[in-house]
Amino acid sequence: MNRLLQLLTLAAFVMLAVPACSPERGVSDLIEAETEDAVVVDAILIVDAPLPTVLVTRTVSPLAEFTQQAIAERSANIVIRREDGLAVTYQETSGSPGEYAPAGPQAPPVLPSTRYDITVTTADGRTVTGTTRTPPRFRIAQWLLLEDDAETARRQFQTFNDLGTAVYDHPDNQVVYNDGLLEARYPDEDLQFQVGILNLEEDSPLVVNPDFFSDEDLLDLERVLSSPPLLGDEGSLRLPWLAIYYEGRTLLRIHSIDENWYDLIRSTPGLDGSGGGLAFGGNAGENFERPLFRLEGGIGIFGSGSVDSVGFRILPPE
Repeated sequence: MNRLLQLLTLAAFVMLAVPACSPERGVSDLIEAETEDAVVVDAILIVDAPLPTVLVTRTVSPLAEFTQQAIAERSANIVIRREDGLAVTYQETSGSPGEYAPAGPQAPPVLPSTRYDITVTTADGRTVTGTTRTPPRFRIAQWLLLEDDAETARRQFQTFNDLGTAVYDHPDNQVVYNDGLLEARYPDEDLQFQVGILNLEEDSPLVVNPDFFSDEDLLDLERVLSSPPLLGDEGSLRLPWLAIYYEGRTLLRIHSIDENWYDLIRSTPGLDGSGGGLAFGGNAGENFERPLFRLEGGIGIFGSGSVDSVGFRILPPE
């Protein structure tokens, strides 16, 4: 998945100015002046995946040149500790500046329902710490296409566990746009979610009616979208058709997320569904003075999630 802090890195962390008369608060409105030269940590742990890379950068003045080289935090010491005592040290990669990867030949997998702590010590002696407790392993019990009555199941989708990438060509996974309702059913638990929708085609045509959009809006329609934070305590999630713009192979991911991830996206414009080109849907209905960063000594995110996904092909209306 794309890093959650992409929007923050490009907007808030370079402190872009927003006109004082603007009726909408942008990300940069929420980041106060004292966050200039703050250490930014970005790491998301996904259950059953290897421990991830960690990106460490600094916020910079809006007058400074904004490049990955300019914001990268070099020569930091990073350790992630698991609640059972396992400690994994990190080393700088030869790839993106400011990126660190677990040392050793193979990173251990992320365990469900487990506490992880991160300590980042910069070359000039600053320390950033954070804690996440990973969610339980999350699996969708049924991916369904419902009739318009929202109760009758028309059919159940084939999954990646069943067919791998062949799901996109299976008859059960051919979906006519706006015909029926898309629903995911899971064990009835009190969970927090973020949904991601990815159109995997490069140039497939629009499936929505272009008359609903201005020419400018049509240029902004994304092939990768994320939902606002969602509370799922009823055992099902329904995907709105308005979140799908294009024909072709579509990947739907549902992340069960920890408090750190949830707090960041519900408190940050553009990540909360209020705009910015990254999100669809409404926001959490809360008014925050600044993003909620659950880190000590810095800003950013050290969070975790567990994900399940399904693939299908969107067909144009008949």
